Amino acid sequence: MNKHLLLIFILFAGDFVCLDYRNSRDNPSVCVWDHENSAELEPNTYPVADTFKEFSAMLH
Repeated sequence: MNKHLLLIFILFAGDFVCLDYRNSRDNPSVCVWDHENSAELEPNTYPVADTFKEFSAMLH
């Protein structure tokens, strides 16, 4: 696992929803770690929300 990504959910397809601390140590963004397109120790991610608060507002 990457030391700047904190896994918070596992998706049904094997991908991971993570808190992403790469840009901010105090205010992480939320991303999805695409396991099929990632190399060992080189995660391929795409953004979901700029903050966890924004992400939680998306949940139903």
